[in-house]
Amino acid sequence: MKLKRLVVGALCAALYTVLANYVSIHTLNMKLTFDMLPVLLCSILYGPVDGLMVGLVGNFISQLIGPYGLSITTPLWMLPAGVRGLLVGFWAKGKGFRIEKVGLLFPVILLTGILSTIINTGVMWVDAKVFGYPFAATIPTILLRLIACLVTSVLFTAVLPPLTTALKKAKVV
Repeated sequence: MKLKRLVVGALCAALYTVLANYVSIHTLNMKLTFDMLPVLLCSILYGPVDGLMVGLVGNFISQLIGPYGLSITTPLWMLPAGVRGLLVGFWAKGKGFRIEKVGLLFPVILLTGILSTIINTGVMWVDAKVFGYPFAATIPTILLRLIACLVTSVLFTAVLPPLTTALKKAKVV
């Protein structure tokens, strides 16, 4: 069981990396992506530690092979995905990992998405200070990033219950 859990976590981290780097749309100060889906999935299936690790590891690998590379602020860029995985995992654990019948999934996904957006904005500010680029250029995109958060939260809420149910029935988890 531990090996299966480790393999699922590794696959989720790999899927995060693929979604973040190859199935995303990069705009000036914003990235549209579904990379959080595997983090949320692993959090719901296995809990906070697994969600945290998938978020951190997936984002770290994504940073390494993506356009940003490794820098002094890389650990900060890893925080939003890790924190979101941790919080959703605690919530799922509190619900006995039975999200199929829980109507609070959307608010949890949305609130953790908003928190991730806030953390990400803070990291942009720190990154701007460290590397000397103007943070003001990112301010107009905050509303767009929050709208993207709302849209992805709706999509994640629609996809996660049937996906987790199917994985449990198939005895993948």
